[in-house]
Amino acid sequence: MHSRSALVIAILGTAMQLYPVRAQAVPCVACRALQPFPHCDDAAAQPPTGAVSVVGTVAPFSTGPCGTGVVVDVIRSSQALPRRIAFDVSCLLWNGEPGDMLRIMVDETPSPDGSYRLRACK
Repeated sequence: MHSRSALVIAILGTAMQLYPVRAQAVPCVACRALQPFPHCDDAAAQPPTGAVSVVGTVAPFSTGPCGTGVVVDVIRSSQALPRRIAFDVSCLLWNGEPGDMLRIMVDETPSPDGSYRLRACK
């Protein structure tokens, strides 16, 4: 009976050590606060260095393990971009729907996963 308890404790101890490793398998960003979604006006046609202004429509999007991924069909941009770009709105107050028109600012270089990071308009 005593050895059975020791076995259960050993299994639980191993499981508890493995849990943080599994929890870190998907590197999600922890939001400290929600920020408003950055809607830019047409004055953003001259973006700052390292940024691209984009006008596009929201394509259907999905909720992933770390939040909501939004895809935009690019209508026009201040620099050449793919026809569709994706970005994450996990830490933003987002209430958009497919078909909505967006005027946004993104980094000119995509992340390693191919998505773009939103930037403040000014």
